[in-house]
Amino acid sequence: MKQTRIGVLSLGLFLLLLAVPAMSSPTGGCSLPPSETFYLTGVAPDLDLETTAPSSSTPTSIDSPSLTKTGGNLYKPLGTWYYETGGGGSNCSLNSLSALNVWLGLRNSDDQGTKFDVKAEVFFGASATPFSTGEVLCVSGLVRNPDSAEHVSINFSPFSGIVFSGTPPLSVKISARIGTGATCTGHANATGLRLYYDAVSRPSEFDATFGPACPTGPTLDGETRYVPCPCTTQSIDC
Repeated sequence: MKQTRIGVLSLGLFLLLLAVPAMSSPTGGCSLPPSETFYLTGVAPDLDLETTAPSSSTPTSIDSPSLTKTGGNLYKPLGTWYYETGGGGSNCSLNSLSALNVWLGLRNSDDQGTKFDVKAEVFFGASATPFSTGEVLCVSGLVRNPDSAEHVSINFSPFSGIVFSGTPPLSVKISARIGTGATCTGHANATGLRLYYDAVSRPSEFDATFGPACPTGPTLDGETRYVPCPCTTQSIDC
């Protein structure tokens, strides 16, 4: 009797595995290019991410609030840029981000010699938690002259692919504070940090890579689940 029960259970498990197909090929519904560049544009409070490269010869700028080490030296935002246009079809996957390239300077020449930490956070949709962050510590050598703005690259942390349909609802928040670290000496206060963008000479931007999402078979409630491709396991938990 015990062997019979084991045989029935094994047969049932085998049939269940057959009912869960291996990951199918992409559905072809994602119309986004494999890579897209997102440029910082707009004027506060209407800050946008656009996929068209800037054509202006004059950069736009945005400033942080005044910064100080007093009170915990908290990060203070310069702004948040949103991507709200375009479309991507259905069952797409956001797979990776390049470094964010920005150009930085000072609000006030009296702050020359001040060093800064700069943080970038990337959000998806209405989530209040960033899915990827990057930080550069102790940025030095900044000046007030916009023609001498410093190019800084901020590398983002890796993340698991994000499946979506329609426009990828990306946003990037950039913040600053007084520079930190044992060797990061300098002023403890600053009028603020200035960020330049939206010009041929100051195209602050980052790249994102996209791909189609692949179905892994029906879940227990009968819905088809999509995951970033490729996914090599047959499990619905892939």
